[in-house]
Amino acid sequence: MPDAPTAEHADIPLSGPRDLPPLVIDAVTAAGVTLIASPPLRLAVTPDEESPQFLTVEDRDLNLYAGAETRAELAAEVGRHVAFLWQEYALGDPAKLSPAARQLRDRLRRRVREM
Repeated sequence: MPDAPTAEHADIPLSGPRDLPPLVIDAVTAAGVTLIASPPLRLAVTPDEESPQFLTVEDRDLNLYAGAETRAELAAEVGRHVAFLWQEYALGDPAKLSPAARQLRDRLRRRVREM
């Protein structure tokens, strides 16, 4: 399970839907490996349409979608997703990946580096 990612604004209290600053993730640590996003992931935070108290983010370029009740939980969930994507796609054998998965692998490897 990954450690909590480094995130700006992770604990800012929210006063309404117009006050949702983006979630910025610059690093994720999982299984002793730190993944650095360059540029940092800047994810728009929006209330879920069906459950507005639930916060969501997405990055279609990285096939990332996450949701949680708090910003801190949301940052942790994004960290878990990034770690999973890195392990399964960026480090995956390209010969075993579909064309779409290879494109995702390439996008991940351009945006994220392992420390």
